[in-house]
Amino acid sequence: MSDLHLEVGQQYSSFHIKPRATRLILAGDIGRLADYEAFRDFLSTQCGQFTAVYLVLGNHEFFGVSRQEGLRRADRLHSEPVMNGRLILMNRKRVDLQDVTLLGCTLHSQILPEAEEIVGHKVNDFRRIVDWTVADHIAEHLNDVKWLMDEITRIRSTEAGLKQKIIVISHHAPSTKGTSSHSNEGNLWSSAFGTDLLQSNERSCLDDVQWWIYGHTHHSTELTHGELGVALQSQSNKEEIELVFLCWSLLPSMLGYIAKSLARPASPPIDVNNHVLHFLQHFDECRSNKVPSLNKQRGLPFPTHKPCLTLITIIPVMVRRPSDTHYSINNSWLQRTFTLISIALLRPFRPCQGGVLMLTSNLCVKYGPSRHISEAEAMAYVARHTSIPVPRVLCAFKKGGVTYILMERIKGVRVGKIWASISAQEKESLRSQLRRFLADLRSLSPPRPGHIGDVNYSELYDDRIYSGGFGPFTNSRDFNRFLRHDVIKPVKDAELDQLISDHEKQEYKTCFTHGDLSSYNILVRDGCVVGIIDWEMAGWYPEYWEYTSAWHVNPYDEWWRPEVENILNAYPAELEMEKSRRKLFPMF
Repeated sequence: MSDLHLEVGQQYSSFHIKPRATRLILAGDIGRLADYEAFRDFLSTQCGQFTAVYLVLGNHEFFGVSRQEGLRRADRLHSEPVMNGRLILMNRKRVDLQDVTLLGCTLHSQILPEAEEIVGHKVNDFRRIVDWTVADHIAEHLNDVKWLMDEITRIRSTEAGLKQKIIVISHHAPSTKGTSSHSNEGNLWSSAFGTDLLQSNERSCLDDVQWWIYGHTHHSTELTHGELGVALQSQSNKEEIELVFLCWSLLPSMLGYIAKSLARPASPPIDVNNHVLHFLQHFDECRSNKVPSLNKQRGLPFPTHKPCLTLITIIPVMVRRPSDTHYSINNSWLQRTFTLISIALLRPFRPCQGGVLMLTSNLCVKYGPSRHISEAEAMAYVARHTSIPVPRVLCAFKKGGVTYILMERIKGVRVGKIWASISAQEKESLRSQLRRFLADLRSLSPPRPGHIGDVNYSELYDDRIYSGGFGPFTNSRDFNRFLRHDVIKPVKDAELDQLISDHEKQEYKTCFTHGDLSSYNILVRDGCVVGIIDWEMAGWYPEYWEYTSAWHVNPYDEWWRPEVENILNAYPAELEMEKSRRKLFPMF
């Protein structure tokens, strides 16, 4: 397995691996060494399930620390008593088993000279790993390759070694061909993820390998280079994959149901039988597509006499506990059930980015205990009252302390991915569109002028300020007082005294605010801004807040800071005020 990214949403304790073998290979980007205790607990759990756990270090393992500090922490993990000697750190490590030798290293990659600038700009490693440069990355790659070649030559130099099967485990890919999605092949930055090492005259000994297991590219595949097998794939049993295909066949049915039900007038309390019949009507319409099987694309037809048999067998376990209906959107029994079933069946197989599970090319669900219905309400409000493109919310509800937001996916790429490669004219066009959208947002009339809160004047959420909900506030002075932990004059510290004076000197009008306007949250396609996403921090804030929060939004997004003044009115005095506040009161 690879690229679990357990640091996203701190899933170290909630992500479970079902053993299907006695040994486990973790090919990098499992978690962060900066999260030492949580990462240790996850690995110790695996060491309790498997006789051996082989851990290759990816790039994300080092996020938040330097490479030297990360290696020190990795060695410490390896020595932890709770691992019972079962954790093997595959950092230029050779393990000889019966008839098989494992060779493990990160591998890194040979970044092309013409790609160094764009890779340094686009790849987070060079901002999030302390004191890490493109030159360091390339140097480690050369060291890894030399180590591999030396070890393979050493193995093959003995009679017994000639009979050994060699398996290489790395994080970065040993080829750029066929190891990532077709859309990434040929991109300059693809050399940051893999290097063409195979079938090379200079490195012919690398072809004397039976299997090469890698990660990093987020593209499951299995291919051959000559007699060498190359794989990135978590093998799943047949029953699980068939369940995934079954769920896929339900998706178009559900979309049809949602489209029709949303067009109907609101009904009295839910008639479950009517909803089921309505859904099955669409299910019958889609049934002709069949259910894909493992060995042929068309698959097997559903039984015509009971088309809902499988649906009925899996629904009951998902609906035992009622949901909280006080705050919800389109929270019908069937929409809720569809969302929960989709997550249960697709979570092991579909990509998850930033806590958002991609169900299909058109649907995604954002869920977790730290999500809030207010995000869905903010998107729905913006969609109703502005021309801003936001994800259309299909369903939002809270169940068992977890909030679920089912919404349409917007087809586009983050603006940061294309910014360095587009012309000045195209950049100005995107700036113009963003200025228009943000002016539209800021022109909304607050129902309660001066008051500060979420879209419905309830609690706000921003983990850069406070780990839980906060507010609402009746005016900007109360809000600013909260930000400085209710400190009032007199104070001895001159900088704090000035901050209090700045906070108290005037009342600000309120504007509806996104609150997290980084390049990561702006989607573009064909020269147009097609989506602004991630509205979890949105609400009615003092007029300067959009500007100051966008300027501070992400320490790894510094190239975007100059663009903030190109799309928003600047508040230089308030920016200095916020810098001082963040220095004196980082967060609660």
